[in-house]
Amino acid sequence: MEFTEKDIARFWGKVDRRGDDECWPWLGSTRSAEGYGQFNIRGVLISAHRLMMMFLIGGNIPPGEGHHGTCVLHSCDNRWCVNPAHLRMGTQSENQREMAEKGRGRGPGLCGEKHGNHKLTAALVLEIRSHPEISGIEFSRRFGLEKSTVHKARRGTHWKHLPSATELLMGR
Repeated sequence: MEFTEKDIARFWGKVDRRGDDECWPWLGSTRSAEGYGQFNIRGVLISAHRLMMMFLIGGNIPPGEGHHGTCVLHSCDNRWCVNPAHLRMGTQSENQREMAEKGRGRGPGLCGEKHGNHKLTAALVLEIRSHPEISGIEFSRRFGLEKSTVHKARRGTHWKHLPSATELLMGR
């Protein structure tokens, strides 16, 4: 894919370029489900971190093996980061292995704060469960959470590995 100077200038306008070792947050739009930055070039959406890699190598990312082809991996684990010092090319297998080693992602054995999509901490879940007199709406307002997130934590639909509200109340 060819890039114009205008494409490149637009891209950099959406990057919060900080110190060399820090993450460079993507300020543009994201794929909401995954949180990866995305950039539109002439009707084609490209992940922001992949586009940064394309700028780095001066062209398209080589196809690579397997269903996913060549992946662009983050050493910092921040999906929104586009700092080239934090990016490298690799395989899907490498990415999955690193996720497991670092205890992030989704899958068996990854619960609570180890789950890649967690919104709460164990301490906050225990606080929610310990205070049935405070409404879920109030907790959601206090902590900027969805009501359903608080409800699932309180009812034990999520965070099953922690003591239930009943167990906490009986232990008082």
